[in-house]
Amino acid sequence: MKVFVIGSGRREHALVWSLARSPHVKQIYSATANAGDYSASKTITGIDEAERLGGVVVFHAGTKIIADGEIETASGRVLA
Repeated sequence: MKVFVIGSGRREHALVWSLARSPHVKQIYSATANAGDYSASKTITGIDEAERLGGVVVFHAGTKIIADGEIETASGRVLA
């Protein structure tokens, strides 16, 4: 599995440290920050398509699920 981690704090360091010890993780990519702004209430699209790709698992944070099941940004990072 390939993993991409965004952030440069203690949590991200601990996460990468733990992931590096997993026999399932083959490559770890990291970036110190998320590009762009942290605006809220923008609909996130493409998650279903990404999850249909072989070997892809989508995790997201800084989001909220609205009434009709769509996922929106909630003024935080979106990890995919």
